[in-house]
Amino acid sequence: MNTILFPLLVVLIALALGVLTLFLWRQAVARNEDDSLHVMHGALTQQTSLSQKLDVIDKWGKILTVITHCSRWNIY
Repeated sequence: MNTILFPLLVVLIALALGVLTLFLWRQAVARNEDDSLHVMHGALTQQTSLSQKLDVIDKWGKILTVITHCSRWNIY
């Protein structure tokens, strides 16, 4: 393997591990998600908070996935 490509490969592996970590984190957070809407019981704030947290994880997961995919083309 070319020694110039080795640091790029390390960066690619780190990015891929970041994507995997975000995936596992989202699965752990979504495990507590309740699919039914509770309007009268005060659980709406918990559902809103969980939904916002999942949205942030999804946003960063998509960004990191695109960066990982684009950087993969630089190595090959």
